[in-house]
Amino acid sequence: MPERRGGTGRGRIIAGRVFTGKIYEFTDGQTRLIASGHRGADGIERGLDGTLYVSEVTTGRVWAIAPGGQETLLTDQPGSAADFLFDREQRQLVVPDTKAGIIIFVPLPPAS
Repeated sequence: MPERRGGTGRGRIIAGRVFTGKIYEFTDGQTRLIASGHRGADGIERGLDGTLYVSEVTTGRVWAIAPGGQETLLTDQPGSAADFLFDREQRQLVVPDTKAGIIIFVPLPPAS
């Protein structure tokens, strides 16, 4: 089912459906829809504070989704945000733009 997935280190798996734009969390045999509308979700990672970071390969958007569900667009600069590296030490996401052949550095707010 999942096209992209990531672990949270807490017995949970986060998975996104690229074509439907839905992101699910699997815990203890339970499935929960945690976000939708992210068609092309390619990179998925959860911060220490529970914020979910999602990159969309088809739109180039990179989102922060707070534990309560509030979504914040961090950037739409990449033409194609294929996955990312979550650099906790430098407090940023390192996002390859596969269309332009460059790397975008997206700073994160405190407590991620």
